[in-house]
Amino acid sequence: MRSLEALISRQVNRWNNLAQVLRQESGATSRLKESPVDVAARHPVICISRGLGAGAREVAALICERIGYELIGKSIIDELARDLNVQRQLIDSLDETARGGLELFLESNLRGCEIDNQEYFKSLVRIIKTLGIQGGIVILGRGGSYILKENAGLNVLLVAPLETRVRRLMRYASLDEAQARRTIQNSDHGRLRFIKHHFGADAHDPKHFDLCLNTETFPPPQAVELIFHALEQ
Repeated sequence: MRSLEALISRQVNRWNNLAQVLRQESGATSRLKESPVDVAARHPVICISRGLGAGAREVAALICERIGYELIGKSIIDELARDLNVQRQLIDSLDETARGGLELFLESNLRGCEIDNQEYFKSLVRIIKTLGIQGGIVILGRGGSYILKENAGLNVLLVAPLETRVRRLMRYASLDEAQARRTIQNSDHGRLRFIKHHFGADAHDPKHFDLCLNTETFPPPQAVELIFHALEQ
């Protein structure tokens, strides 16, 4: 089994097991129809947007390690958007009501959109919405904060001064200063263009997020504590 299929299989099993536990704890038959919602409500999705070098991957990894979430980043989401078989397995984990709501969302939000490679974008939205319905994950980038909006437990933006980001990237990726600056510049440009093109939004506008953190002031371990405090609130 490929790593992506293993990840989805593991996550689907986790959702099923958690839903079963919730039903046993409640002892109410009415909960049987609400398992995806129950799971997501108790294990809400955390969406993290960031500039390269802001420490988001470390923050996301610490969150997942602490509460047993799965980290879903850009490379995984892109592969999911291209793999119809794995998509089908993921969507089949939803109950009939949730699947109907997902398709209604796609139909109403993508109708008439003139977007390059629309099939990819439709797959991207379908995947992130499905993950959001089930809960128990951290979504890193790829427009998760914009696709889920108020449906996420928490939408977080991580930022840091350019010089801090350059130093971190030099250390993480073993780049010299010029390479790190160029990589960050290209990444920032691509992120701004992606968000503007697909969502008509400014990726720097804080109104799209519940919490904005400067990871120079609050390094990743402290940022994690603030994220959990905000999530509790």
